[in-house]
Amino acid sequence: MEMNSTSLAASSGDGVGEELPWYTTHSLLVSLMACGLTVFTMLIAFLHIRYHLRHYHEPVVQRHTIRIILMVPLYALMSCVSLFTYRTIVSFIATMLRDVYEAYTLYNFLALLLCLLGGPNVLVSKWKGSAHPASAPTTPGGKSADPAMPSSSPREEEEDELSSQFSWWTCTCCLKDLLKIDINNPRFLRMIRQGVMQFIYVKLVLVITSIVLKCVGLYGEGQIMNFKAGYIYIVVVYNLSIACALYSLMVFYMATKRFLKEHRPIFKFALVKIIIFVTFWQGLVVTILFKLDVIKPIKGLDATASAQFIVNFLICAEGVPLSILNVFGFWPSIVRKGKETNAFHSLKHCVRMNDVLMDTAHTFLPSQKYSEFVVINAQEGFQEDVEEPGPVGDGGEGGGRRDGDDDATQPPLIAIDAEMSHEQAQEAGTLRR
Repeated sequence: MEMNSTSLAASSGDGVGEELPWYTTHSLLVSLMACGLTVFTMLIAFLHIRYHLRHYHEPVVQRHTIRIILMVPLYALMSCVSLFTYRTIVSFIATMLRDVYEAYTLYNFLALLLCLLGGPNVLVSKWKGSAHPASAPTTPGGKSADPAMPSSSPREEEEDELSSQFSWWTCTCCLKDLLKIDINNPRFLRMIRQGVMQFIYVKLVLVITSIVLKCVGLYGEGQIMNFKAGYIYIVVVYNLSIACALYSLMVFYMATKRFLKEHRPIFKFALVKIIIFVTFWQGLVVTILFKLDVIKPIKGLDATASAQFIVNFLICAEGVPLSILNVFGFWPSIVRKGKETNAFHSLKHCVRMNDVLMDTAHTFLPSQKYSEFVVINAQEGFQEDVEEPGPVGDGGEGGGRRDGDDDATQPPLIAIDAEMSHEQAQEAGTLRR
């Protein structure tokens, strides 16, 4: 009597003659399928990034955009590597590197939103303008002397509009008083940037710690109740750090959604976070299914390792639709036919890390006076034959000056290594008028 390999494998287990699912004995085939999906994901992302590099007319904005686009192919690539090396330390390191880029992507998302708003200086100017709108002179009776202009009520209405966005169901009701006091002060923005950027450095420390613990056998992956292993402590610190980062992004959005509405920040944020949330929740669901014996462990692996294997395969499969969605969410806003940029020069500008180091210094160093801002230059650090740099209107920084732009409506752009406070920027703008 003939017996296939699947049934033979099953006969050595508890259920003799029970045929195991195909994926338990065909892990190599599953890995090859994931490899093909990963190549397809990377091809879509490559073409998307290449188009950005060939139309690099908004260097500062597109630098952060390209870094965000890279998240999906990097997740797929690291997951594919883990599939082929799931029994070695290489798989563990690949997963750690993937998680580090998650933190880096959150920073770039906040930086992208700031660029779309025109930079920190412009954002604070908008906050101050919203909190102190012009009001019409009033008569002794308290009525407006000019019927065409409102009285002092718009300021109260504006403050009420801002305060109403902070409520108990978003866990921001305690920020209402802070909003009225400090939303027009650069310290408010500094707190938000600190909340997001801390995740990068916390994650770096956790990754190094995890690798060391893994090498000495004290990591204890998946052992939630083992307080002698390092896994439980790393999970707690990681969740506190990412919760702080996401909370800071939520507060930032609530304080700026009036200005960001035209840029579809919710759609962009969904694209950034969907792979992270999906990875977490599908990993949790798969692990529970293994614990309940709904899914059989892969041959040669225990339940925990089998769950990681399946999650890595799902990430590779999900990379294809997510990379396609990124094309719609992060398409270049300026395309000039016949004026393509040098892709190599654009790539050199994109991979430079001076912006990260500068933001870190201005955000965390106590010696830095955060009341003085560095206004982002539209062509900062980018050497290319493009038109005269200048703002492109409400969309933030642009790669060239366009006809019809009103420079008087924008605070002046200055060099990246210069410092200009909000008050100095206002005075410079007045002089230019």
